[in-house]
Amino acid sequence: MVTLDEMGGVDNLNLTMTVNTVVMQEGNTRDLIFSIPFLMAYINHELLANNKLQRSVVTRAAQMSAGGVVTPAGQITYEV
Repeated sequence: MVTLDEMGGVDNLNLTMTVNTVVMQEGNTRDLIFSIPFLMAYINHELLANNKLQRSVVTRAAQMSAGGVVTPAGQITYEV
């Protein structure tokens, strides 16, 4: 964990998603449709509204973006 001032902002961060150690997506926060503050507010709202972020939402998003199916034994890793 780092603070925002240590990170230098959120407008130019590299993002990587791997499934079972295979890189499925790479990108940068400067290319996102929604801003990081908007996404954080949305996630916070979902956490408060549902008392937890539903795992199925994250898994479904990963499956759709990766174009494949993640088995129950699979591992999804997100890196910033």
